[in-house]
Amino acid sequence: MRNSPVTNDRTTMMTFRPGAAHEQALQAMAGLDIDEVVVELVAGRLYLRGIAACYRTKQLAGRRVTEAMPGVAVVNELRVAQGVASDADVTRAVEAAIGRAVPGASGRISAHVDSGDTYIGGIASSESERAEIEAAAWQAPGVMHVHNQVTVPGPDEDDGDFADGLSRYIQYSVTLPHGEIIVRYNRGVVSLDGAVATAQQRDAVEELVRWYERVSDVMNNIRVAPLRAVR
Repeated sequence: MRNSPVTNDRTTMMTFRPGAAHEQALQAMAGLDIDEVVVELVAGRLYLRGIAACYRTKQLAGRRVTEAMPGVAVVNELRVAQGVASDADVTRAVEAAIGRAVPGASGRISAHVDSGDTYIGGIASSESERAEIEAAAWQAPGVMHVHNQVTVPGPDEDDGDFADGLSRYIQYSVTLPHGEIIVRYNRGVVSLDGAVATAQQRDAVEELVRWYERVSDVMNNIRVAPLRAVR
């Protein structure tokens, strides 16, 4: 592998926050073959991100930092270097990783990969679940960076705002070549109106909505109206 080992004067991308914890982590990993190192201290947890030459290097890095910094919760999100994969393969890997880590989130989260840049969107039930989803995406092979666009609905969001957010979520998650979905929300009950091209799309929209936070029931009035050929 041609990546240079981690050193304190490395020129590849590094992200630091003020404080000695980050320097300690770097020193602990010095000499290991890890590229694109990112060290972040968030809410008392130290996140290690980057590309390790092999799984043993990933394990060794986590162990060294943990031993060097007793009392600090170390989250090892280093990825093992992989061969070049297509965006479609990486997308499937991201979705599978999220499904394993947060099973209940699979129907509420969508992923899109563009040259290794991974965009995840949808709805999380809490901030901690949102963080778990992002952490899972980082672990998928082929992911170079994660753009976390997952949102957590606010408790004071009114019915109109909630319906708007749900409508955007549907448009983001489902390809709708025909028709428009109208969303209404009242005290936990969602009404869906409009038209789609297939029964599968109709069912997919309803399934997405049922996973959505604050939804207790769904009234699915979506029509199936196949798209007519254009002459």
